[in-house]
Order: sequence, then C-alpha cells, then structure tokens
Amino acid sequence: MVVIAAPELLEPILTSNTLITKAIEYDCFIPLLGKSLAVAKAEPWKKKNRRLFNPAFKVKILNKFLYAFNDKSLVCAQELEEAIKSHKGGEINVFPIMTSCTMDIICETTMGGKTLNDEDKANYIKNFHGFENIFQQRLNQPWLRLDWLFKLSEPGRRNERFCQGLRDFSNMLISDRRELLKRTKINYESNNNYKNNRENNGHEEKENMVFMDLLIKESDVNSNFTHDEMRDEVSSMMAGVG
Repeated sequence: MVVIAAPELLEPILTSNTLITKAIEYDCFIPLLGKSLAVAKAEPWKKKNRRLFNPAFKVKILNKFLYAFNDKSLVCAQELEEAIKSHKGGEINVFPIMTSCTMDIICETTMGGKTLNDEDKANYIKNFHGFENIFQQRLNQPWLRLDWLFKLSEPGRRNERFCQGLRDFSNMLISDRRELLKRTKINYESNNNYKNNRENNGHEEKENMVFMDLLIKESDVNSNFTHDEMRDEVSSMMAGVG
C-alpha cells in the first residue's frame, strides 16, 4: 500500500494526460452513461469531448448563473428551516432537500433554464437511487458484473427500467430546450453576437453557450454528436445530482 500525505506528490497523477483509464467498476455505468465523458476510455473521444465542453464552464459563463445559485439557495434554506421546525429540532434527512436544490440549479443553468415540477424530480430521484442500489449490488456480487448474466437477472431487468426512466428524463430536457430555441428563433449559424465575437476575439461561437445549447449546436449544426451521444452527456451531467 502506498499512502500519499502531501498534495504536491499527488498532483502529477491527477494532472496526468496518460493516467486516465477508469477502473473496471465504471463499466457498470455504461448502460446509463454510454460513451460520455464521465466513463470515456478512448483517448481521442475524450480529448474531443473535453475540447468541445470546456467553453461551457468558463468563469464568465458560470458568473451568469449566480442569480440561480442565490435564488435556489434561499429556497433550500427555507425548506431546511421548515423541516427543522416540523421535526421540533430533532434529526432530519437533508439529502432530499439538497438533491432537489441541486437539480433545480443544474436544470436552470447548464441545462438551459428548465423548471422542474415535483413529479419530475421525484421520478428522477427514484430512478437514480434505484440505479445506485443495483450498482452497489453489482460491486458486492461480482458475478453480476458479467453483462450477459446481469441482463438475464432480476436486478438487471430492474436496472434497465431505472436507466430507461433516467434516459427519458434526459430526452425531456433536450427536447424542451430544443423547442425553446426554435420558438425564440435562435440560429447558431447566423447569430450576430457570435459573428462579432469571432471577428473580435477569434473564438468559436460556442464560447458563450451554456452546456445544453452547446450540445444541441454540436449535434444539430456540426453533427459531432448523435442524439444518443448527446443524451448520454446530459445523463452524465445530471448523474452528479445523486
């Protein structure tokens, strides 16, 4: 066993461009996340995705989301206060409240401003927790890591239902945002702001786009992603909620 006590010694490992192969346990996420950045193994694919997505997380983009962080944090604080009062100062389970807050923030920022209702959030959380539980089961029962056996098992069939529910949620986010872009007549190829940015700064149009808009553009305009690949990237981003 090797124990590293100083962060400086760990930095070469974490910043390495070659030591990026995921552990075999990550294969259990493939039914849900496909070949998305979170589980990508092929170096060219990973480099491509990183290059495409980095602009969506620049500081000037994230700064635009501060209003959402503030608003949803206030709602979260109010819900925590109400939970404390209802439990008369006793123990409370903060995870449902924090998960709801996180989902609201992600969907109203990187996902393009989608407002979720309680049913949407409840269904997503139920499916994701079901997926998590089966993932833990596969870790504890190694024979379930055999895909062919897992697919024939009862946990495998339940896992597919959970994954389908999560994929449907991602498809809903994509569809809603794409329809909104169409209704507001946003045309990425003729966007004047983009043209000005490119002329003045030499950057590509994706420089000022949020994550979801960038995905839609790369799929619909540049054909860099199929719909399934785009959905997997959205699922990968949303998986951080759990």
